[in-house]
Amino acid sequence: MRMTQVTPMTQVMPDANGMRVAVGMSKARVCRKGSGVLGHSVLTVLLLLFPALLFSATGTLSAQGVVNVSETFRKWGFWREAPHASGSIRWKNRWSNIEVTCDKSVITLSGVRVWLGASVSESAGYYYVRRFDFDRTFLPIVAPRHTPATPAKRVRHVLLDPGHGGKDAGGENVKLGMKEKTLTLDVARRLKLALEQRGLRVTLTRTQDVEVPIASRAPLAKRYQADLFVSIHFNSASGATANGIE
Repeated sequence: MRMTQVTPMTQVMPDANGMRVAVGMSKARVCRKGSGVLGHSVLTVLLLLFPALLFSATGTLSAQGVVNVSETFRKWGFWREAPHASGSIRWKNRWSNIEVTCDKSVITLSGVRVWLGASVSESAGYYYVRRFDFDRTFLPIVAPRHTPATPAKRVRHVLLDPGHGGKDAGGENVKLGMKEKTLTLDVARRLKLALEQRGLRVTLTRTQDVEVPIASRAPLAKRYQADLFVSIHFNSASGATANGIE
């Protein structure tokens, strides 16, 4: 069973009421000495949830769960430019460029801002990203020929998961009076009809404006023996200038 999340990028809600998407909260190290960014609570989370990103006894990052993108980009034929005054590092080749900044979870791929699941880290002049971000973001965009092939499986049954519902309204466009829970259900219903017309069996985690606990959504895919689980959400931001790919 494959799991993915669909975020319709064309549906932007610039007047959302206080809701922002939070990504990339983990940090493998603080790039500027004495900045005091890592507090005790964040360090506790790192120790419990992200041991693969912590320093080893020698002061270098553990190789487990992270990828040395400095070496990888060099092997792919990218050359590294001198560090920018802002602290960002850029790699380029004939066709594209990649710009990252230590301690930031947003990168730039050929001028397009892309959000990662975790912040970029640096140790001894080498830059690292989480293995998940490397496999799911860098490879498909920068080097698709290096993307590992996955065994093909025919999809017959799709479980659509309209985000939020009931008391959980999700994001809201106050000006238009539109709530995320309403939009996700509308998209799910339309998508269900489109997929069924193509011969697929489609099930929804909710068909009405009711709240479905988050913890129970994914297990429904196993219960229904679905081949594909699609969670539908809409991004929102507190200002109209928000842009980029997540």
